Amino acid sequence: LFIIRRMRMELKFFMIKNEKQYNTSKKKLAEFEFTIAAKQPKVLPNSKEEGALNSLIRIKNDIKEEIKQYESLKTKGIPLRRKFSVAQLPNILIEHKIAKGLTQKQYSAILGIKEQQLQRYEAENYSSVSFSRLLDYLEKANIKINLAVE
Repeated sequence: LFIIRRMRMELKFFMIKNEKQYNTSKKKLAEFEFTIAAKQPKVLPNSKEEGALNSLIRIKNDIKEEIKQYESLKTKGIPLRRKFSVAQLPNILIEHKIAKGLTQKQYSAILGIKEQQLQRYEAENYSSVSFSRLLDYLEKANIKINLAVE
């Protein structure tokens, strides 16, 4: 149960950022589906096991949704004109890379940074990047952002 809680916390802010994570997520999804199918018939209603199983099902659904979002970005690209918060700007950079079908190496060249630096930025959702540098990266990636105050 502790492992399930930890996994839910890790997945809460998870976003598939590259093909390696995509492939890993697909494998994890298959593992969850197998485990759920094996445990489901044996679980008694209102038991601790039922709670654990429900947690596994929620995690499986979260992974499935992340896979769906990644595949949608790869096939359909980023929808034009959409609302988002300033806090989501890092995700816009990641989504742009995915939608354009670029590797981290190709994207790091566009942003003018080393591939390893891009890997670190993506791993931490650009949390160590200053706002001015983030705006610079958006400009280099040719991503136009219009802000509105509400």
